[in-house]
Amino acid sequence: MKAPGLPSPVEIPDAEVQSHVVRELEPQVGRSARILVYALSDVRRWLASTAGRKAGRIIPASAKDEAEPLELIGGLEDVLAALYHLVRTEDGDRDVPEAIAFGCAQIVEWAELRGAHVTALLFAQAACEAFPANPHHAYEVGRLARRLADYTAAEAWLKWAACVAWRRSSWDVYVLSLAGLGNLFRQRGNLPLAVRYHGLGLRVARRRGLRTLEGDELYDLAIMHYEMGHPLQATECARRALDVYGPGHERIPRLMQDLAWIWMELIGDFRSAVDACEVLVPHTWQPSIRVLVLANLTRAAAGAGYEHLFETSWNETWALVRRQDTREGHAAALIQLAHGAATLGYWSRVEIAAAEAHAIARERREGFSVIVAERMLEVVRAPVISEERLHHVFPDIGRTESAVQDEAASDLVARCANAMRVRRDGAPESPTRTLIAGTA
Repeated sequence: MKAPGLPSPVEIPDAEVQSHVVRELEPQVGRSARILVYALSDVRRWLASTAGRKAGRIIPASAKDEAEPLELIGGLEDVLAALYHLVRTEDGDRDVPEAIAFGCAQIVEWAELRGAHVTALLFAQAACEAFPANPHHAYEVGRLARRLADYTAAEAWLKWAACVAWRRSSWDVYVLSLAGLGNLFRQRGNLPLAVRYHGLGLRVARRRGLRTLEGDELYDLAIMHYEMGHPLQATECARRALDVYGPGHERIPRLMQDLAWIWMELIGDFRSAVDACEVLVPHTWQPSIRVLVLANLTRAAAGAGYEHLFETSWNETWALVRRQDTREGHAAALIQLAHGAATLGYWSRVEIAAAEAHAIARERREGFSVIVAERMLEVVRAPVISEERLHHVFPDIGRTESAVQDEAASDLVARCANAMRVRRDGAPESPTRTLIAGTA
């Protein structure tokens, strides 16, 4: 495989870098966010020069500098201090480029955890330029560009990462890059091409013994086959994913949650969605995920006609929303509650849930949820609304579910439940089924 030329970086003018970084991070780390701007500037100057730099601003050189102390960038103190010295290292140390790239990669991870995706992209590009031999850096650039909806740049960087990974036999990065391209074309609406990329990634992962990545590719293929209207292929991929992951794997609850949503949203099999969500609830404790599982259970219960379960899960979801300080996942959860209430004709509840979802989504700048909530409010507050508009905004209304629950979906629920169940002998076990404790 011949590698194409190194893609052009995602262009963000120097004058705009500080505004991007500060806007993304200043509410969380205060004025110290600008220290990352100085760090990026130092790395860029190092990249542009054949000699180490003697002057820089990762750590303010003057007491008059407006930047805050380095220690206020929680979790990055050592990384920034190391970068400060690395970019001032004299020529001759061949390990410096790789070390600088590693430091930038750590900042990428730190920034992305805080939702600072432009900041993460800038440092990912710096890491790739510092040490292009590591294809993982190029993969990160492509992945982040896709997340920022720069699809042209994402495609170029992911293809570059795949080529470099293939040449260096970095099979994990090769599979990740193929999966990234598959997800990119899925976002663009080209599902057949997306399936081809994921299929190639699946074959490579299986051949190279990359079990988790093999399971991930089967997971993605299952979802896409459902979206393409191929339920038999989707079910088979989901079953194979469960077999590859093995009991106790951390991906299984997420797979089950996605399947529940697919059955509810695309197929109208609300009974299977109810069963899946009820299995998930005892295994889900992260607040932002648990609140969505409970909300999905509420919507599914309404669609299945289980009014008592609808009431119980409606109250549990609202209670969890009120108890949590973080608002992550709340807008999406409340939109699911509104769908469930609409199915049962509880229009005052629809308005309450949609209005709260709209307020939270605007506060958190979650554009898609803002649009969905606004459409819901438009329907419930309008004096007259057409049937077509009503069914477009609330697609669960009027769906007729088959009297017989889909057997394939029911079997998948049982398989997922068994895979999440704790081993009966009580022995501690890792996702790869290797004992990690309790051995004599």
